[in-house]
This record gives sequence, C-alpha cells and structure tokens, in this order.
Amino acid sequence: MLYDFDGPRIFTTSAGSLLRLWYESGEDPRSGTLRYLVVPANRRLIADLKSGVKTVRGALQQPWIWAVDRSTDGRVMAAWVLDGFGQIPKTALPESDAMLSPNLAPLLAYRLTGPELCEGRIPASVVVRAVTRPTAAVKRLLEALSNTVAQGRPENSFRNLYDLPTQRFAFNSFEVTFAIPPDADFEFGAVGEPGASVYRQGAERLDEAIAWLKGGDNKSADPDLALLEVLDDLVPPAHGDVLTAELRGRLVPNHQVVELTRGDRKKVKQAISRTKKRRELVLTVGLVREFDKDKFTFILRARIANEPDLSCAFGEEFYDDLYDAFDTDQKVQIQGRMSATGKVLEVVAVEPWTLT
Repeated sequence: MLYDFDGPRIFTTSAGSLLRLWYESGEDPRSGTLRYLVVPANRRLIADLKSGVKTVRGALQQPWIWAVDRSTDGRVMAAWVLDGFGQIPKTALPESDAMLSPNLAPLLAYRLTGPELCEGRIPASVVVRAVTRPTAAVKRLLEALSNTVAQGRPENSFRNLYDLPTQRFAFNSFEVTFAIPPDADFEFGAVGEPGASVYRQGAERLDEAIAWLKGGDNKSADPDLALLEVLDDLVPPAHGDVLTAELRGRLVPNHQVVELTRGDRKKVKQAISRTKKRRELVLTVGLVREFDKDKFTFILRARIANEPDLSCAFGEEFYDDLYDAFDTDQKVQIQGRMSATGKVLEVVAVEPWTLT
C-alpha cells in the first residue's frame, strides 16, 4: 500500500516475479465501480516514487498500460490494454507534478520554456541557468533573512541550506526540481532544533517580492535590494531560447505556478537601478588584511587619508587578484557598494594601486 484515503488509492500487487503498480483514476458511485490504471513496476520505480524522484504521473507513463474496472467488493469487472498514454483523459490522471505524498513536494521547481526547448535540443547554457540561478536565488533569500553577506564559499552550515539536492529533471520544456536537504524541515528548521524554519520565512519574503512584481500598481515602493536580486536570478534572460521561467514548490506562495516573463525582467532591472543609485559607489585604497579563504571576506587597512578599517566581501572572480595583494602587501584600489546594513563593502572592481 502506497497511498490510502478511504481505501487503497495507489498500491502494488505481485504475481510471482511480476510487480504491478495500481492507480485509482476514477469512481462511479452509481454502479460502485472503481477504475484503475495499471502499469508494470519494479523495486527501483517504487523507490523513486517513495523518494520523490518520480511523480505519480511519471511512474504511470509507460509503454504498457491497462485499465481495470473493479467493484468495491474486490471483483474485477473488466480489463483491457490501452493503445498508449495519450489515450487517457487528463481528468483521469494525477496532476503532472503530484507526488506520492505532500511532504515530497519540492522546495522549488524552476522551469524554463521556449519554442525551441525540447528533449535532445536543450543548450548547455539553459541547463546551467536552470541549475545555478535557483540555488543562487535561495542563497540570496537566506542571506536577506540573516542580514549577512555570504560571498564565495561560506561555512558549511549555511551552504547546506541553499546547496539543495536535485530531486528531478524533466523535459517540459526544461525543468529542475530541488528538494529540502535531508537534515532540514520546511516548517521547523534543522532537525532537532527549535524555531521557525528559514524556508518558511523565505517563502514569506518571496511572497512579498512576487506580489510587488505582479502587482498592477507601478507606484508601489520597491522591495529592498536583496529581494530584487532574488527576482533578478529567477527572471528569464532578455535574449536567447528561454522566453519564460516558471516557479512552483513550497517556497512559492499558495502552491501556485508563477510565470516570469521578459517584461518582469525589465521591471526588476529598473528597480535595481533605482535602488543602486541610492547606494553610491565607494572608491578607496588600502592593504588587504585578514583574508578569509572560506567566507571570501577581508579587512581593508592602511587606507589613504587615515580612514578607518573597512570590512569587505567579494565574489570568486576577484579571488586571485585579492589574494595576490594580500600575499605581496601590494596596495589595491577597491570599488564597491556598501551593504544594506552599511557595515560591509561589496566589491565590484579591484586594481593594483601605485603612486603616480
């Protein structure tokens, strides 16, 4: 028995070495007849269904499929082979993303669509985008909750929250679903630890961002920069094969499917530009000290005009230049923007500095 609700709805039967998966697809109350879809199964298929690797519909979508009518007292009334999966009415099938149980629903599913995207013709750039952009967005979302800047390679305890296990790939156009890490819980945080889950809090913040993005009133106040950058990771690119991006999962409000368009991208980019204008670029010079290889942070000291020490965070693209400056005591010129807290300079450019 895999799913039971007022009787067996999804279950397996075996006859010798032959395993079958049964799915109740309809009921006729007047005649007391239940109709099942039945497909061949094996232990791997059932394990994938139980773990969320396969959806219920995915498990049923097989070359051989039977329809079986059964009375409520267990007698088989009729059985026949179907010509193919396409013969089954949509009303008789589970939703395309339905899992065996609600707790297997993905934390986030990210689907990229476009007329040219189909199985066997997915460009590598689209695959990379589908994997990296959602995890980057989740990382930014969690950073916004903790008011920290975690550049590059943060501590493992933080990395484990956003480096999500990939649950499933699907070619409809191209979709990647991400599960909650095995040692975390959507409602209550890390297993064994009290307090509200960061994912639940993240879902509330993402709800705010999506409500702003999809709101018809363009005069409403822009979200803070952290949320705008979350949306920026998720909206489709301005050019290329991808026309829209769809979000669903437990991070998305009300279990809905949210479609992001190129028009949404334009709105996000304009809001980011407005916000960053309020955070002017800072240009400064100094020595790189206390270089942290794991957190991608450092302290800028011996600044010109005897300015105070400055905490800085940087992306991986600046690692080599900054480490060389740290190792050789070479002063550098840093350009960046102060974080929302006003305590950390987020580096956007680095150059060696020499007196002229």
